[in-house]
Amino acid sequence: MGSIEVAIARADDVIADAIHPVELNGRPMLVAAIDDNAFVVFARACPHQGVDLLDGTIEEHGVLRCPQHSYSFDLATGACVRPSNGPPLVVLRARRRGHDIVVDLEW
Repeated sequence: MGSIEVAIARADDVIADAIHPVELNGRPMLVAAIDDNAFVVFARACPHQGVDLLDGTIEEHGVLRCPQHSYSFDLATGACVRPSNGPPLVVLRARRRGHDIVVDLEW
């Protein structure tokens, strides 16, 4: 098994409580800041019905709310918190490395 560190954005371009579009190996993704050095990367499509999460909102306690049906996801774990039995959001932890936001991809 191996891993590779991939830069996905400039850290200064990602502000707290906002969702920013990025690409990860050519795939459209989104990134949000958890704090100054920790970030989360997730798919643009809501796992409920595929709505673009770029138009979603980050609420208190790091919860992402989908703009169409208000499905809500804990960005720390990806768990669907509203409704509690909804499909999870796949999240990848990312971090600051110098001026970049990087994510580790493992295989």
